[in-house]
Amino acid sequence: MELNHCAFRVYRDDFDMVVSLFTDKLGFMVLRRKGSVIWMRQGGLPVDIQLSASDTKPETKGLDINALRRSDHREICDKSRSQIAFLSEHPEEELRQLADWIEKKGYKTIVLGYSDKEFFLDMPDVFIDFVIEAMTPDCADYDI
Repeated sequence: MELNHCAFRVYRDDFDMVVSLFTDKLGFMVLRRKGSVIWMRQGGLPVDIQLSASDTKPETKGLDINALRRSDHREICDKSRSQIAFLSEHPEEELRQLADWIEKKGYKTIVLGYSDKEFFLDMPDVFIDFVIEAMTPDCADYDI
């Protein structure tokens, strides 16, 4: 078997905004859309992302944004273990730029770090079971 795609869920009411985030800000192209499911690819990379609109509300929906910004908050810590991860020379800066773009559209965001090289962005009212991660390229240097 060969890996084809990874699938993630987005709160239904905000599905089109998240698709816009991936296409307009992260350079993804839409491969196919069937109702509330979309497949996208970034450039010529061989793995696709599938986003599905869901009626399930994120565990973090409606929680106090300042409480969620504490890195020890259980819901955000558990959710951040499932990521769509990107490489970047400036991961925190680029995630904060995405967060600014998202917040200008009226959504809440959280940017936290796992270390000085790995950071994640959450839209706590929108991303059901994942976050967007950015890390420096050396984090993916697997010495194989």
